[in-house]
Amino acid sequence: MALCGLVGTQLAQTLADRRSSPLVAATALGSAAALFLVVQKPGLSRLFGCTPLGPLAWTGVAAAIAVAVACQRAVPYVERAVLRVLPSG
Repeated sequence: MALCGLVGTQLAQTLADRRSSPLVAATALGSAAALFLVVQKPGLSRLFGCTPLGPLAWTGVAAAIAVAVACQRAVPYVERAVLRVLPSG
């Protein structure tokens, strides 16, 4: 779960930042598919030392990715709000 959450978050954030680039989109989606296959395919997962994930685990991974991307999008707004409240200097 941790591997999928971490890599999935990086791919989702890259995709969110560069969504206008078809090459980045294809690469991110291809990498996500490869990660999914490596984790879920019994022979490959054993070869790479992974345990296939069940539906509940994938739900947790998807939730972690969604929260991370949402927080990434919220940081500039939070930063501006904090800078308005705190005195500079």
